[in-house]
Amino acid sequence: MHKILIIDDEPEIVDILEKFLAKRGYEVVKAYGGEEGLEKILSDENFDLVILDMKMPKLNGADILEKVIAEGKHPKVIILSGSLGIDKNIDTLKRLGYNEKDILIKPIDLEELIKAVKEKLCEE
Repeated sequence: MHKILIIDDEPEIVDILEKFLAKRGYEVVKAYGGEEGLEKILSDENFDLVILDMKMPKLNGADILEKVIAEGKHPKVIILSGSLGIDKNIDTLKRLGYNEKDILIKPIDLEELIKAVKEKLCEE
């Protein structure tokens, strides 16, 4: 079973995504905000995929990825972003090895999300 970490500062989004993915057989760990998410990624727990909101107070998605990569980890990531919020972070994401294919624009289409999850996890 694949383990997915969801990091978002909006509890309702985290809970909806958790229920949706759990029903499809994934083990899901939730983090409500950037600081909690960073702590979980840097823990000894291994995640097959991280679903990461870009715009969060205190610690945004780009900040989290920079810190995680500085620690020697390079997780598979699906980045969630509002259409306005991604432009200022795209250069940082590219520098870190991510690109536009790693980004889903909010509001998230759940069928598009499951397709992206399966693609990232190399499932059919």
